[in-house]
Amino acid sequence: MESLPLIGFNCFELFLLLIPLAGFLILATWRVFVGDPSGFLHTVSAIFWGWIMTVFALSHAAWLLMLPSMNIQGGALLVLFLLALTASNDIAQYLWVMLPTY
Repeated sequence: MESLPLIGFNCFELFLLLIPLAGFLILATWRVFVGDPSGFLHTVSAIFWGWIMTVFALSHAAWLLMLPSMNIQGGALLVLFLLALTASNDIAQYLWVMLPTY
C-alpha cells in the first residue's frame, strides 16, 4: 500500500484521497488487462461506486469512533446516531411503500 506511510507522517487528508484514487486506478487497469472493452465504463463505474459506498463509507463510520470528544462515550454516540438514522430510513421506506395509492 503506497498510502500507508502517509498515516505515519500525519497526512490523513492525502491518505483519504489516495484510497479511492488508487482503487479506481487498480480497477481500471485490471479491466484493461482483461481485454473486454464492451461495457467498460459501465462495469468500472458500477464496481467503483459499490466499492466506495461499502469500503470507503464504512471506514468513515469507524473514524467517528476516533473523533476527540469532551464526553466519556467519545464517537460512539455518533456511530449510534448513524445506526439510528439508517434504521429510521429503512422503516420510513417500508411505510412509504405500504401507503395506499389512490
